[in-house]
Formats: sequence, C-alpha cells, structure tokens
Amino acid sequence: MAVSQKDIKLLWGRAASRCAFSDCPMKLTQDKNTASGSFPLGEQAHIVGEKENSPRSSNSLTLEERNSYFNLILLCHTHHTIIDNDLEDYPVEKLHLMKDQHELWVEQTLSE
Repeated sequence: MAVSQKDIKLLWGRAASRCAFSDCPMKLTQDKNTASGSFPLGEQAHIVGEKENSPRSSNSLTLEERNSYFNLILLCHTHHTIIDNDLEDYPVEKLHLMKDQHELWVEQTLSE
C-alpha cells in the first residue's frame, strides 16, 4: 500500500515544503524556468518504519496507518539519513514532536 495523494498533499502543504528540522534552511523544491523543469527535493519519511526491520518499525501500527499523513514527516535527504541512522536520538515520540512543532511554526509564521 502506498501513501495516498491526499496524505502527500497534506504533508507537503502543512510543512510548507520545508524540512522539519528547525535549523535546516532547505527549501524542498527546485524551481526552474518551466513547470516541467521543477522537481521536489524533499523526502516523505516514515516515523514508524513502513516495512519490517526498517527504522523504528517495531510498532503495532497497521500498514495503512504507517502510510498515513500522521506517520510521515517531511525532511531533506540529509536529515532523513540522520534520523534513520541514529535511532537512539530520534525515537518515534521525538519525530512526532518535531513534526508538530514545525507545522505549528509554519502556521504561525504564515498567519502573520
């Protein structure tokens, strides 16, 4: 089961196309002169790993829940690699908190 288009749109929209790491200035899209030349740089990372033996996968979430908006966080490639290689410093709870804080920052910043 893949991530739905609805959940992808929610993730990218609520994150404002920015990496959820608060100190990461990276815009996660590359704009070119033509629409066909533009492309995303960001990665839709699973908080609880999608597949067995993937990072943070020892959880009771169903496959559908693992591929839902609530279990995804938008990251740049570098930070996606960091969270998947340092499970001790980036447990599920911390990633949910980072996502929530980032989306709150986006909401407050763009509401001004």
